[in-house]
Amino acid sequence: MDLAAQYLSKQGVTIIDKNYHFSRYAEIDLIGRENNETVFIEVKTRGGLGFGSPEDAVTPAKQDKIRQAAESYILFHPQLGGNFRFDVVAINFDESGQPQIKHWRNI
Repeated sequence: MDLAAQYLSKQGVTIIDKNYHFSRYAEIDLIGRENNETVFIEVKTRGGLGFGSPEDAVTPAKQDKIRQAAESYILFHPQLGGNFRFDVVAINFDESGQPQIKHWRNI
């Protein structure tokens, strides 16, 4: 998750929270701000593609849980305003151990 936070920071996203838990089952990995927009970020990491790409793990059910957690976060942080988006950062480590990072905005 630190690798994703570093990557996003270089892209202009300011990380304001990490590992926000709404319930045992609903959490958000990273929460950031970019251009007056709150960004809820799911981070998925894989050590290879044997089980599919990292982003494939962000299923509709997972998206629903992220949405629930985001609604809770917004409720407790009304100062953030009304502009929000959901991003996915997928990190796959290649054979040499180098990270390959993909960033999907506003999924």
